[in-house]
Amino acid sequence: ALLPLTLLAAVPAQPPKIVLVSGEFEYKSTETLPVLQRQLEAKLGAKCVYLARPADPKAQTIAGLDALDTADLVVIFIRRMTLPEEQLEHFKKFAAAGKPVIGLRTASHAFENWKTWDHDVLGGNYQMHHANQLATTVRVVPEAAKHPILAGVAAEFPSAGSLYRNTPLAPGTQVLLTGSVAGQPPEPVAWTHT
Repeated sequence: ALLPLTLLAAVPAQPPKIVLVSGEFEYKSTETLPVLQRQLEAKLGAKCVYLARPADPKAQTIAGLDALDTADLVVIFIRRMTLPEEQLEHFKKFAAAGKPVIGLRTASHAFENWKTWDHDVLGGNYQMHHANQLATTVRVVPEAAKHPILAGVAAEFPSAGSLYRNTPLAPGTQVLLTGSVAGQPPEPVAWTHT
């Protein structure tokens, strides 16, 4: 499920400026993030900016990242990029300002030249993933069932994606969803981090 739009419903009088950044090729974020952009614009009146890595897998740049300087929220779906330092600096400033970041899937290992991003910003601890052929069952953590991020999310559902190993998470996290595969302990799938 994509981010529940109710989470952003209590926004200030001015529509939020949301930057959506695609920088991976494996999970088709160039297809899914524009869909999310259209939903955010239509349902919330959000002002969205969509930025994408060039189609060349060797490209290590994303034009327009200065949009982060005035953004209220960034949604990031990047995988193993080595951005030029002047581009990476926009992410560093955004995070240092304490503004909200939503990291999707490979955002845990977004930057090859900022290895602590996952731990420091997202609160994660990415350590590869379980085998792709294992079926993952995702469950809402009972203590988090009433969290606004989980509005409309089923208590349990299957996931086709491989289960990432993230345990233990950084201090300041609240686990919302866990995933399980046969013969392995559950892993956090969605969480918040302050």
